[in-house]
Amino acid sequence: MLKALSVRNYVLIDSLEIDFPEGLIIITGQTGAGKSIILGALSLLMGAKADAEAIAEGAETCSVEAEFEAGGDAELLALLKENDLGEGGSLILRRVVNRSGRSRAFVNDFPVNLPLLTAVAGRLVDIHSQHQNLLLADHRFQLSALDLYAGNGELLENCREAHSDLLALRSELSEVSGRLASLNAERDYNESVFRRLDGASLKDGELEELEAEQERLANASRRTFACSSPSSLRGMIRPLPMPASGTASRSFRVSRASCRRRDRSRRGSLPLALRLLI
Repeated sequence: MLKALSVRNYVLIDSLEIDFPEGLIIITGQTGAGKSIILGALSLLMGAKADAEAIAEGAETCSVEAEFEAGGDAELLALLKENDLGEGGSLILRRVVNRSGRSRAFVNDFPVNLPLLTAVAGRLVDIHSQHQNLLLADHRFQLSALDLYAGNGELLENCREAHSDLLALRSELSEVSGRLASLNAERDYNESVFRRLDGASLKDGELEELEAEQERLANASRRTFACSSPSSLRGMIRPLPMPASGTASRSFRVSRASCRRRDRSRRGSLPLALRLLI
């Protein structure tokens, strides 16, 4: 039930405060008296689009605040409890709109997002216009009204708690099933590794033997490469001195023959691989 309404700087209203008594309230007036402005202010609390043009001239913000009595609406009480907004009783809804078109929403002075404000206000206010009865056509509202009339509040609470426990158990079951699948996959992997290790017939010290064999083969490869490299033979060949000009021809022939003899002698002392290269 709406108990009080406060409007600041909204359209033509600079400041308005209304206290509503219990029972049926009828607001009448001529066309243009401002009845629709009050409904427009209430629509802001129900999530209507914030329009900067709705702010009164000369003001930077407008605000609408309403106080409601929550009553015994089980869904509303559950919504408030779920979002830590109180446990019912008196509810104060407020929305502030600034010139940029942005707005802030509050429930019991707690800042909330616009969808949550709309959900709370939708359980408290229902605006009927021509050819439009929004909440009355809502299946959940129909069931809520029927349960409220039948006095099923305690039964609904027990059902809600049982459903919450069911969801918690389903979540726990899903978590345990995931862990079990992970453990099974890990077991299969470990069994596969064990079978491969067992089939390899490993023995103590085999790794050290393989490492030593690898080092021996690596050294042999390096020695073979060193022997087959032409640069390794450069230090074994020494240049001959140039002969005098008068005896150049004869000295050259003698030196050439001597080099051949020494070359043949040296080849005989070299390993087979080096002799083949020379």
